[in-house]
Parts: sequence; structure tokens; C-alpha cells
Amino acid sequence: MPNDAKYEMVSGVDVMSGDVVTAVHVRSEKKSMAGRVCKCCGFLSIAVILLFLILAAIVCHGGVHLYHKVGSVVIPKLTVDAPLDLPTVLLTRSERKDLEKRLDHFHDFFHGRSSNKLKKLVLTERELNGLICSEKEEMCGHVYATISENKVSADFSFPAGDMPGGEGRFYVGTKSLMIQDEAYYNFQSKITTGDIASWGEFPLANMTVHMNLQDGDLDVRITSAEVFGWMATDRFVHTFFDDTNWASNMDAHAKKHMQHIKGVTIGHGKIVLHSNDATDE
Repeated sequence: MPNDAKYEMVSGVDVMSGDVVTAVHVRSEKKSMAGRVCKCCGFLSIAVILLFLILAAIVCHGGVHLYHKVGSVVIPKLTVDAPLDLPTVLLTRSERKDLEKRLDHFHDFFHGRSSNKLKKLVLTERELNGLICSEKEEMCGHVYATISENKVSADFSFPAGDMPGGEGRFYVGTKSLMIQDEAYYNFQSKITTGDIASWGEFPLANMTVHMNLQDGDLDVRITSAEVFGWMATDRFVHTFFDDTNWASNMDAHAKKHMQHIKGVTIGHGKIVLHSNDATDE
């Protein structure tokens, strides 16, 4: 009879004498090796996971530390210690009602949901600032727009306390839209920051975009760009921007709506959006 390693051999004398002998189960060498391998793999997996978590924590901590370090150095130089004193415009109930009626009329006309004819939409400087406060309450007192000849400018002032190094400091700047005629105009977005009284304006961003609107086709091209005081050269603009129409991917639905717009004029304290409809309201 072959010797099975699983069981202990029992003599015939012991069996005949009635002694009960419990067979002892002995693990096979093969199963013992498999168990050790499984345990080893388990320990390795746990070690890899722990190592990954430690590395992730180090990277996260380093990133947060770098973010706060850079912010504490840069943000104070790009902000000022006092906000701009900007006016707050609150429209009366009758003014809001009249403005909402005109905006709804224009919205329906623009989206082709109204048979009423519309020649133009007029917004005054007061109405524009009233819209800022009524539609975006958090912007009220932080943004104020002024309308001059062929130009709309918006001064802004926001607390920078949510940024490292920005406690008690403020972002201030100006954005402006300049119009040359009803269909051809330049949009300039300029943000100036820093202690203007001490060392002058710092152009955080200054970009001029040429727009041409003809028969609903919008052509948008960047003509100049300045970021963090670096002015893009003419060669840079020509190489990267000249051949790109940034409105070329406008969907057909938007193009259809744009065909209702003839152009924009700015002046005498008003913004006038002209429609291609020749009849009056």
C-alpha cells in the first residue's frame, strides 16, 4: 500500500486493542507553497497601495505648498490694498418692467419666435448698469460700465481674499469694447492691476480682437496680445493668429440667428443693436 503523506500510519496492534487513534492531517508541500505565494502577493499589493498613497500625499502637499508660496509672492503684486469706489445703479420697478419688455421682444425676434418687426434695441448706460445689479447681484457694486463715443468700458473691483496672499487686497481693472462702425469693430479686453500710484499700471492681459459682421457671417481675428507685460510681436501674431477665424466653428443655428443682426453703434450714452429688418418697432 503506498504511503500517503496526508495520514499517519497506525499499527495493527493498536487497532486490535481498541485504541482510537486520530489521524493527523498534514498539509501537502504544494498547497503550502501556494499559500505562501498568495500571502506574499497580498503583502506586496498592500505595500504598493500604501506607497502610492504616500506619494500622492507628498505630491498633493507639495502642490498646495507651491500654490500658496507662489500666490503669496505674486498676488500682492497684482492687487491693490483698496477697492474702487464704484456706483451702484438700482432701476425702479417701472424701469425694470419697460426694459424687460424690450429685452423679451428682442429675444423672441432674434430666435425667430415673433412675427413682430424690430429695427433696433437700445440700452442706456443706466439700464446697462441696472441690468448688472438685477441679473448678477454679486456683481452689484463691483462692476460699473460707462458709454462714450464708440466705446464701452467696464471698471471692476473684486476682493482677492480667496487667493493666497490676497487677504485685504483687491483685483481692479478695466475692460473695454471699441466700435469703428456698425459691422466692423475692435474688441479690446484690458486688465490692469498693481499699485498704480506707486509704479503704474501692470497689463495683466490686453488683447485686441478684430470683428467683422457681414450678412450674419462673423469673422473674428486676434490682432494683438499682451500677457503679464509681454507683448506678442507682429511675427508671433502673424504666425499663430492671422489665418485663424475664431468664429469659424459657429454652428448653423447660431449663424441663422446672427443673420438678424446688422451691427452695433455706441455713443451718446447708448448702445444700439441694429437689426436687418427695415421696419420700425
